[in-house]
Amino acid sequence: MGESENKEKRVGRNFRLALCLGLSLGMVAAPVLADAQWRITSPYPGNPLKVAVLSGEGRASGSSFPVSLEFACHPGAAVPRVTLRVPLLVADWDFSAFAHAPSGDAPLRRRDLVVFASNRRIIGQPNYTGIAADSASFTFIWQPDEALLSRLTHGNDGIQIHLRGIRRSQGRLETRFIFPSDSGAMRAALGPCSRSLPAVAHSAASAVGNGG
Repeated sequence: MGESENKEKRVGRNFRLALCLGLSLGMVAAPVLADAQWRITSPYPGNPLKVAVLSGEGRASGSSFPVSLEFACHPGAAVPRVTLRVPLLVADWDFSAFAHAPSGDAPLRRRDLVVFASNRRIIGQPNYTGIAADSASFTFIWQPDEALLSRLTHGNDGIQIHLRGIRRSQGRLETRFIFPSDSGAMRAALGPCSRSLPAVAHSAASAVGNGG
């Protein structure tokens, strides 16, 4: 068991070192990434909807800022929903250009948002809905595929999400997330919506629900 623990620590240490060196994105990993944990919430009292939230780091226009990745699951839904939440005020970025018109006739911006594995392999280029969620944040919402969901249990691994700017001079908005080694609470919350995330024992799932 000691050998297994040491191997896990080495994997986590090596991955975090790669993040700090900026091998993929040229970003410095924030301390919050090293200690990332899944946070499970129940937004609506009495509603079985569960949301698994992971904090991460974003970078654009030479500045860094906190971001979050949220996976929502209702037991009655066939698939979960993923939301990337970024601060509404990021230098040189006007997120209204990414929002869908109220009439619903705005074209989907295919390929603007790209999900990468930690080895830089593309694992998703989803069509998304862009919404100004509140006065402080903008959200990109899409339906995740099993390729992304299956990675959530890869403790100390992670993903990167890039958003291409409307103008070439903007460059990219880049976000980074590390998956916690303990995925039990996340699997309990999202398991009913994904075949790649079998839920943990019922008692554990109940405990998560009562604590959300």
